[in-house]
Amino acid sequence: MEILIVFTDYYFATKAEKALKAAEIKLQLIPTPAVLHHACGLCILCAKADLVQVLAILKDARVTHSGVYEYDRAAKKCTKLTSIDYCEKAHDGHTEGKYYE
Repeated sequence: MEILIVFTDYYFATKAEKALKAAEIKLQLIPTPAVLHHACGLCILCAKADLVQVLAILKDARVTHSGVYEYDRAAKKCTKLTSIDYCEKAHDGHTEGKYYE
């Protein structure tokens, strides 16, 4: 499973791509899956192991997103994550008392 970060418009998607590439984060800027029709046409696909770092970079770059999803490409299924899920997904279920936004 991978992580999708969706945005409200193209401006934030391309700004996010630029900030993350500058930090040498592996990502793909891809068309937003049809099941997320409410979002803009672009989203970022990244590894779940990078999620906490990605969100920190986006926050520092003042890039807002409209949601973070766990994405199963084969099933074309997206599951929205909550803030507490971000930490659990990034640390394989071990939160160690940390909470990330």
